[in-house]
Amino acid sequence: MNTHLKGVLMVLSATAMWGLVGILVQYLISQKQFTPEWLVNTRLLASGLILLIATYFFYDELYNEVRHLKK
Repeated sequence: MNTHLKGVLMVLSATAMWGLVGILVQYLISQKQFTPEWLVNTRLLASGLILLIATYFFYDELYNEVRHLKK
């Protein structure tokens, strides 16, 4: 798959997910009585964990630099 097509597919999937999140949040708040604060905190925690895990696997040299600074 060439890089242009890959980029277009990533943008399209991100756009779809962005739109679906709004619908899901509206449903959870109105029908399931979730609080907006809980949803925001959960989303931030989940995205932070996903970014940390992705960074660990795809940018291992960054973690090596941090480990070296601690010594």
